[in-house]
Parts: sequence; C-alpha cells; structure tokens
Amino acid sequence: MVNKKDFTPFDLRRYPIVPLIGVGVLLIRNNSLLLVKRKFNPDAGYWSIPGGHLDLGERVQVAAERE
Repeated sequence: MVNKKDFTPFDLRRYPIVPLIGVGVLLIRNNSLLLVKRKFNPDAGYWSIPGGHLDLGERVQVAAERE
C-alpha cells in the first residue's frame, strides 16, 4: 500500500489519494457561449468553460449551479 507521506506535492497533483469528480457547464444564450479566463493553475490565463470539482456529498446539479 502507498503511504501519503511518500508522495511529493507534485505527485499528489498528478495522482490524488482519493478520486476527484469534476463538473463543467456549457451555457449558451443568444447564440453565445459563456467562457471564463482561468485565474489559477493549471492553465492560468487560458479560456475555458466554467467548472470545478464536486465537494464531498455534493450533487452534480448543485456544483454546476455554483460554478
């Protein structure tokens, strides 16, 4: 079994100890797509659809509305 203390911060970013679930939202209104400019890494400064990770026990629809 792998011990968490054996991982470097880089390893934890690439290989999280627990599974992560993400949500993304495609919002189209008046023939336009909503995009956001990413503020944080990875990909800071790039355009993306709104999205993020689900919190433990959070419903997908609630996370999508939050994002």
